[in-house]
Amino acid sequence: MVAERQRFFIIGAQRSGTTLLHECLDRHPDVAMHAPVRPEPKHFLTPGSEQVEVDEYDRRYFVDLDAPVRGEKGTTYLERPEAGARILTRFPDARFIVIVRDPVERAISNWRFSRRHGVEMLSAAAALTVEAEARPYDADRFSTSPYRYLQRGHYAAQLDAWADVVGADRLAVVRLAEVVDGDALGTLQRFLGLDVHPDVVVRGHVNANEDDDADDLADVRVALAEHFREPNRELARRWGIAFDSAST
Repeated sequence: MVAERQRFFIIGAQRSGTTLLHECLDRHPDVAMHAPVRPEPKHFLTPGSEQVEVDEYDRRYFVDLDAPVRGEKGTTYLERPEAGARILTRFPDARFIVIVRDPVERAISNWRFSRRHGVEMLSAAAALTVEAEARPYDADRFSTSPYRYLQRGHYAAQLDAWADVVGADRLAVVRLAEVVDGDALGTLQRFLGLDVHPDVVVRGHVNANEDDDADDLADVRVALAEHFREPNRELARRWGIAFDSAST
């Protein structure tokens, strides 16, 4: 039996399969994920959000108010560890899930996403650089910079910051490939205190619409692989998460 009104949060990373994870875990009969999937609630990004009563929080973001385990997905959370302190103020027993993806492919996916939505005008070669990340952005429109393609792939630093706030034992970190092809969904269900359920599986295509369009990104991938070489080493050393693709 799971604890009544148990809470968990999928806190990132952006363009790494968080929506897929939302859909999979929502199929568990004891789990209710926030609805709709988009827009994300991003509830605890705001100072003072921890003061909202639990019943009010549930009424805002959940349709199923009977499920004993409830989850919120917010990809910006990983970049804002102060949100973890707010979450624990309201939900002291909360647990946190991070899904990560090869940072080279994650950065390119993030750039494509921004281009597709009219946010990014630069080519991949121009946008996926340290210098381009410092561009100003509309903070009224975005909860975080849409241009931080590289920094978002420095997973170890972000995980360390969250562990400092919530404790490493509350964090489960999985790779997207392990969710799609491995037993990560079973591991995550057990992490949440759930019985492993046969309906919690990946259905359909993953990232089926991601292609190179008219761009030859071979040189970009080489540059990104070099950029992420040391951050990937730190991730493997401190968190035991390794990316073994040729690009990294």
